[in-house]
Amino acid sequence: MTSVNPSYPTPADQLFGLTDFDRYQARKIREIAKRYDTRIHSDAFGGMIHLAIQDKEYALLGPDVHLQHCRGISFDEAKILAETGTNVSASPGFGQINARTPITELLEMGATVAITTDGTSPMTPFDMFQAMRRMQLLQQAALRDYYYLPPGKLLEMVTIDAARCVGWDDELGSLEAGKKADVITVNMHQAHLNPENMHVHRVVYQAVGGDVNHVIVDGELIMDERRVLTVDEKQILKEANEEANRTIERAGLEIYMQPSKYFWGHARAYLDERRFDPTKLGY
Repeated sequence: MTSVNPSYPTPADQLFGLTDFDRYQARKIREIAKRYDTRIHSDAFGGMIHLAIQDKEYALLGPDVHLQHCRGISFDEAKILAETGTNVSASPGFGQINARTPITELLEMGATVAITTDGTSPMTPFDMFQAMRRMQLLQQAALRDYYYLPPGKLLEMVTIDAARCVGWDDELGSLEAGKKADVITVNMHQAHLNPENMHVHRVVYQAVGGDVNHVIVDGELIMDERRVLTVDEKQILKEANEEANRTIERAGLEIYMQPSKYFWGHARAYLDERRFDPTKLGY
């Protein structure tokens, strides 16, 4: 909904209702999705779902819709998501402290919820193993209950539940006959993953992305013993870093790559250094 805050929950006293443009946009998105027989993905935050359901015919809600974030939604909005079968995913981060995605409540009402990443380097990794642990910690802290989101459910939320969210659970997300052979192996024979028992617990609580040993995509071996077979990994990384540095240089952002004077030895950082120089933008 374009009439409310696009990346943060909107207070109830600012939810004035759908505009004509909101309704037009939703209708056009629905028409395009129907024309191309495709699903709908969008972000959502508190207040948006309350507004969306007011236009029931074209609301971007339902089993063919996947909504990322859903932070700060009300209990009524959580019920709408569950009742409409709308798929939800959420990423762990500081924003969950300010406005939590009610993951446990959604799960208990029957909604499908996946854990995702919203990676923005250098603070947030794309590592799904870390994402599981961080999301569990945030939800347990918010609810003050150590027993929410057990490790088995966390693993489901990055595999079969994630596949359900994007409508591919008939092809992906679990090891079953008839599904695509999309498989990873994790090297458990390492000091930080021993002793070799309670394997799901150890994968969820202790593994990291670098522990993945093999990757098979649709039956094809892509990575063997951590060696990528399909591309020159070193060359790609070299080119990517070169392009990243060129982008930083073009934007005149080199100064932001340097630590501030509060980087070392301070308990808190402050933004009292004048780093931005508009004359370097070339306007």
